[in-house]
Amino acid sequence: MTAIATPRKKQAPRAQSPLSRYATATDTGLLFDPAMPYPAWAKVGPAIGAEYLIGRPRWWLGDWVNFGETVYGEKYAQALEDTGMEYKSLANCARVSKRVAPATRRGLPLSWSHHEEVAVFEDAPTQTIWLRRAEAKGWNSKQLREAIREDRAGARAASPGAAKDPALGLTAAQVKAAVRRACVEWY
Repeated sequence: MTAIATPRKKQAPRAQSPLSRYATATDTGLLFDPAMPYPAWAKVGPAIGAEYLIGRPRWWLGDWVNFGETVYGEKYAQALEDTGMEYKSLANCARVSKRVAPATRRGLPLSWSHHEEVAVFEDAPTQTIWLRRAEAKGWNSKQLREAIREDRAGARAASPGAAKDPALGLTAAQVKAAVRRACVEWY
């Protein structure tokens, strides 16, 4: 018995995704080729919006919005239209992605919410310290938030003149300066 060769159907070539050609996706962000043309950037948004709905990282959206703003001057108008997301959600993705550098971002077991909490710090070393501490201690994002609040409150209390007097709404340093001015003006 001889085998009869059946011709294979030719498959149409798949169009290359703008994401795969101009960007590299990771669990903690998107790294864009600076030469990415605007039309390719604009096509990425709807794809990311769909991925977001099935639980993909918010880093992708934030990095996409921030790249568009930096390179093309586009920010929320195009992004809102392309993703169908609400402004507040998209702005939060962009803010956290901008504040927490890709080198600082950590994957599992830390969540996006952990990174939202450390975005209050401007410097990457402080963010890294808090993220490592949360990972080592097994904190959820709420526990991390509370630890940061306690630490910041302790720092304010330890810093002379930093805490505000609730009655006056002024720091001790401001009160002292006002008293000195009053004494100088009085005499």
